[in-house]
Amino acid sequence: NDLDPDQLGYVPSTTVKRTLEASGYSRVKGYGPVMTAGRIAADTPVQVEGLYPRQRAVEIYEPPKGTERPGRAEATPVASTAVVSGGPESLLPLSANGAIAGRPTVLAGDAHPGLGRPSLYAAGDGLRRADTRFGLVNSNTSYTYTADERNAEESAQDPGREP
Repeated sequence: NDLDPDQLGYVPSTTVKRTLEASGYSRVKGYGPVMTAGRIAADTPVQVEGLYPRQRAVEIYEPPKGTERPGRAEATPVASTAVVSGGPESLLPLSANGAIAGRPTVLAGDAHPGLGRPSLYAAGDGLRRADTRFGLVNSNTSYTYTADERNAEESAQDPGREP
């Protein structure tokens, strides 16, 4: 229950709980103090405060009966690691065609000490050169830029500069 209501894209804990329950998960235990889901303004009437759901600081859910349990975690040789150039969205198509199946995989931009030369280097087209206007929730990324393209001179953000 550490979801932060002050963050953009915040998902209320009640939505998370409903999603878990709709998927067949059930709450089995709660730990810690009882907390309010969300922030209550100082001048909120008591009658309205009562509408805010209350929950434990930590809640444990279990999957539906009969759900297959995951196997044991195991170590994989670092020599079999694949490096993917692109964003996280590049991993799904690569896993679908079997290119990275059964291999540990890291993104090229991430730190991966000790890897050395990877046995597989895959390039995806998910990480594109674009301009982003931070602070907006929707429609905040431009079209894909060419290698040497700059922002338009009449751009609201960084006119004439690199994205």
